Amino acid sequence: ASARVQRIQPDVVRVVLDTVVTERIQVTPDIIGEPAIGYAVHRDGVQIEPREVSIKGPSTMLKQMSTVLTEPIDVVGRSLAFRKKARLALEPVLSPVDHEWIDIFVPFKEELKTEHFKKVPLRILTDPKAAYRWRIEPQKVDLSLSGPREVLETFHKDHLLAYVDASDFQEGKYTVPVQLELPPHVSPAEELPQVELTVESV
Repeated sequence: ASARVQRIQPDVVRVVLDTVVTERIQVTPDIIGEPAIGYAVHRDGVQIEPREVSIKGPSTMLKQMSTVLTEPIDVVGRSLAFRKKARLALEPVLSPVDHEWIDIFVPFKEELKTEHFKKVPLRILTDPKAAYRWRIEPQKVDLSLSGPREVLETFHKDHLLAYVDASDFQEGKYTVPVQLELPPHVSPAEELPQVELTVESV
């Protein structure tokens, strides 16, 4: 026996017809992941070629698109600039007209931070064979350091070695610069202070 259709539910279907058009759309690289410690993607330096592409698809969809992403570009653990070709990440109903692959240059920059340390005690570096007594004024100074954010966020004042080298001075009064022992990639954020050194015979 043959089957017969008794009823269709719903009996009315709304069909929306859309026109197929081509639009110029700006390209945005989809950069993901965290670079190496102390580095960040230099967003202003990212280069994209081409910057715009022609995309064909339904007009209603394309009119809502201000940009089109590339496939993800992973920068996890990176610190050196690199160049990569990436496909456009398009919905199945969209298709590229002129370019499917995008050439992308991704540079990096050091992510620096400045920290201020108050009343850092000073040490005096001397010649143990010299028959002198040494005094400095002030005995504590304020310092500002610049370096990678991850390093300075865990850097404590107790880790900071600030000193005055008095080993080559004879008896008298002098104005001498403060010197520092710092971890790699950390440097003074401003000119180091000077202190008054007094050298007296014992």
